[in-house]
Amino acid sequence: MTLPVPASGRPPRPSRPPQPPRSVAAAVVAGLLALAVWTAPGRACGQAPPSPPSARLVYSLGTGTDRCPDEDAFRSEVSARLGVDPFHPEAAVVIEATIARAGAAYRGTIIRHDGGGAVIGRREFAEPRDCAALVSRMAVSTSVALSPPVPRFAPPAGPPGPTGPAGSVGPAGPPGPPGPPGRPCEPCTDPASRPVVRVGVGALGAYGTLPGPSLGITAYGEVRWRTWSLAVEGRADLPAGTDVTVQPPPRIPVGTTVDARLASVAVAPCIRRGVFAGCWLLAGGVVFPRVSQGVGPDSAPYVATGVRLAVDIRLTEVFSLLVHGSGWTPLAPVTVRVGDGTAAAPVVGWSMPSWSVTAGATLLVTVP
Repeated sequence: MTLPVPASGRPPRPSRPPQPPRSVAAAVVAGLLALAVWTAPGRACGQAPPSPPSARLVYSLGTGTDRCPDEDAFRSEVSARLGVDPFHPEAAVVIEATIARAGAAYRGTIIRHDGGGAVIGRREFAEPRDCAALVSRMAVSTSVALSPPVPRFAPPAGPPGPTGPAGSVGPAGPPGPPGPPGRPCEPCTDPASRPVVRVGVGALGAYGTLPGPSLGITAYGEVRWRTWSLAVEGRADLPAGTDVTVQPPPRIPVGTTVDARLASVAVAPCIRRGVFAGCWLLAGGVVFPRVSQGVGPDSAPYVATGVRLAVDIRLTEVFSLLVHGSGWTPLAPVTVRVGDGTAAAPVVGWSMPSWSVTAGATLLVTVP
């Protein structure tokens, strides 16, 4: 078959299939790019995470480490970080965790053995006084060592598009169907970052807060993180008094005394380092004075600020003993004036000094 030749002498070009408008083509390209980004390789939220490799745990505590967390506590922290218990008695890989005492400090070692017993990893740790912090760091290292690699998943490919003329590429086929839904993603929470709630009761002694040295009881609640905490402390001081001494003696009878009791609530944000803590204190409450002979006020507001140094002694997994000493400065010093019930001006029976100190201990219980 012979194609007709026009007058120009050039054979006609073969007709092209109609092309879509440029705006439609650009929209198609943008949609394909968005689909490619959305289905990029990587573990999607719906994909179930792979299980960590299993290992056999050998956990040992040396002499003087009786107060350190035991094997169950170590296993639980590692399992909480990985979301599954990676330790099995028949596993080939061995994780050897050892804790020893060196004076007042604690030292820990993590050794990883392969199936043949060869050492394939070793790391050492040290804490000056806090064995619980040492074990927590060892659990972090162990969970990292046993963490599975993140797999890379490719999206399912769609069928190939139709073939165009020779030397050209046809449009891409539609994307393949989505895969089956996996386990929904859960936020990763580091157990070491979770707050610990503790409550307790205690006793204290005070000097300078009331007319005489006093004893009191406290109720304590605390939310603690690794390096800081926030506490609320309620305090009730028993009555303490002193004699009213005025020179020369006015109308107030000799032997008149002023005593008072205190009820207050304080907030205490603290910075912690091992077993030690430093806190800032802000307290508010009421002083209830009482005059043995004569007339005095029924109550007076109490507002004070101060600082506290504390030692947090861990007794067991649940119980702790907080030993503390505090220095206070009243923001509104209390003055008790004593009168004889007449129009005569009262005299000062007692005035709160510009400083006071307290010392006490609180038995704390960790709330599960």
